[in-house]
Amino acid sequence: MGEALLGGAVAVLAGLGGWLAGGRRERDRRRRGSSPAALAQLAAFARSLGRARSPDEIAGSVAEAARLLLGARRVLVWQQSPGAGSDPTLLADTAPELTAAGSPGAGGGGDDGPGGETIPLAAAGRRLGRLEVRGQPTPSAGTEAALEVLAALAGAALDAARAHGRADRLGRTDALTRLPNRRALTAELRSEWERARRYGSPLAFLMIDVDRFKRVNDRHGHPVGDAVLCDVARLIADNVRATDSVYRYGGEEFAVLARDSQLTAGQELAERLRVAVERQAGRRAQVGTVTISVGVAAVEMAMAAPDALVALADSALYRAKRAGRNRVAVVPTAEVRGVPVRPPAGPSPATAAGPTALTLPGFDDDLPAPPTPA
Repeated sequence: MGEALLGGAVAVLAGLGGWLAGGRRERDRRRRGSSPAALAQLAAFARSLGRARSPDEIAGSVAEAARLLLGARRVLVWQQSPGAGSDPTLLADTAPELTAAGSPGAGGGGDDGPGGETIPLAAAGRRLGRLEVRGQPTPSAGTEAALEVLAALAGAALDAARAHGRADRLGRTDALTRLPNRRALTAELRSEWERARRYGSPLAFLMIDVDRFKRVNDRHGHPVGDAVLCDVARLIADNVRATDSVYRYGGEEFAVLARDSQLTAGQELAERLRVAVERQAGRRAQVGTVTISVGVAAVEMAMAAPDALVALADSALYRAKRAGRNRVAVVPTAEVRGVPVRPPAGPSPATAAGPTALTLPGFDDDLPAPPTPA
């Protein structure tokens, strides 16, 4: 996005040069009134847009550029909130220590000093916000022209940032269940794992698989299978805490990040989810009882990377499947090969099971091979 904004900014600046150098009298007057400093400030602003990624960053660059360009005491950038009648959001303020902006739409006054104007920020005929300049000296014609170009650049940049944000949200959301997807999990798991390791915060991770889901699709069709997945997703999301995050991992698999949860708390959460799905999922689709198997793991100091947490939960999920499905299981780190670990700092947690004690019968024919045990 940054490169596109920079290219657009350069094009607009090139157009500004031609506009200022035009043959009409008004353009000549503005050209004489403009200054190299104003054009240099616009060029610096265009370069800053190439580095901006979010509306807040763009608004900060806009406000500072306008302040320097006009010599204003204070510049504020407001973003128009979606929905009719919604109050705009303050994105940037070059002098927050002065009298607060007050209610959205405040028009100056207080300690801002005399003088001021409001410039709309728009793109493609849509109003996106406004630029408020307060406590400014009387601007020259050239400075006013430069400010108009700055506002046009800011509007285009904000519009691009919004579009980028929408695309990013769509890229992190599962189209069927509307849960965050595996891409979102990968990003959030790393940050949560690093926080857990740095501050010693507990973190549990659940891998969930809908049992014998292929039979649902084969017997009832994919639309019914989709309805079952949506039911399971809803039940999982409804039965976790507000601080937990639920994801569609892929296919009929889901994942849960249980923040501030030890292994035992993760097992309790997994059992609550198992019971909720067994009692309710599949009723609306009329496919009979739907069950899930859950593997639980928690961050251990021996783990060398977030992938180790996923691998451990995945191995526990295989154990639950091999034990007969519709249950919860954990696996000590030492029992799983391929899990990156550091030298252990202490004993691994004991293996735990769900509602019944785990036994390990023969491997089911319709299950893929599990990680090789040590």
